[in-house]
Amino acid sequence: MERQSLLRPIYAYVYELFGGSEVLMSVTVSYLLLVSSFWITGGLFLLSDVTGYPKWMRRYKVQKDANVPIDRYKLKKVLKTVAFNNLFLNALFAYPIHRQQVLVGCSFAVDDTPRWPTILRDLAFCTVVQEIVFYYSHRLLHHPWLYRYVHKKHHQWTAPIGIVAIYATPLEYLTGNGLSVFLGPLILRSHIVFWWIWYSLAMVVTTVHHSGYHLPFLPSPEFHDYHHLTYNWNFGTLGLLDWLHGTDSGFHRTVQRKRHRMLWQLTPIHRLYPERKKPVPENPTNQDGEFNNALNGLKTR
Repeated sequence: MERQSLLRPIYAYVYELFGGSEVLMSVTVSYLLLVSSFWITGGLFLLSDVTGYPKWMRRYKVQKDANVPIDRYKLKKVLKTVAFNNLFLNALFAYPIHRQQVLVGCSFAVDDTPRWPTILRDLAFCTVVQEIVFYYSHRLLHHPWLYRYVHKKHHQWTAPIGIVAIYATPLEYLTGNGLSVFLGPLILRSHIVFWWIWYSLAMVVTTVHHSGYHLPFLPSPEFHDYHHLTYNWNFGTLGLLDWLHGTDSGFHRTVQRKRHRMLWQLTPIHRLYPERKKPVPENPTNQDGEFNNALNGLKTR
């Protein structure tokens, strides 16, 4: 007899809670997970950005002095946009996405609740699909016209904070961001339980990538933070297509590349990989003397 999924009793409870209404369950739970995963994760980072507490968080900032203190005017603009995207647009498209799930044959049955091997397999596939869709759509958004009218809003923050993850025009939010998450499980015709896991992970990870903090035991934000700092490097999420197309070569020449790894200890990453000090001239006195002589020569002309 095939072993049942450990998630089956939880899903069975949720299924019964909604009276077996697959549409009501799918739309409601999907929406609540997208909202809660974003605001809980982004809210915790935002609390530190605004209050400066806990103080130990400052030790892990990627761009040390950025957003200290945070610009309240810019923050107000961000909050309005991300609230619209997360609360309204997610609600608006929850039912159309459910209809697509039904059309392709995604399962909602309790007996089909996926086991962890299936979940891990689907996670791997969807991560690759997200890399492909996000990389090419993101590079397209850097076309001068599209950048000016669609993507520039997101790049107003050269040192991003967590909630900036979805600070974007509606077109960018629904296409570049939304499609890269939505397409993978749709291709696989994944069970609704997997959709919920994937939604939550995707929202948490993108918020961490924009957080501006390289915290222990969390994914490294260095790769995408460098994209915000420089605009023209690191377009993907995994870095595979950036490596293939050479759009990470500038990143590879920086200390941020060495820092781009999960931190498995409490020592801040910038202490493990400090900034390179500029080389000191072998004979600075002589160089200063030559410079002063040149100035004196200009004054006597």
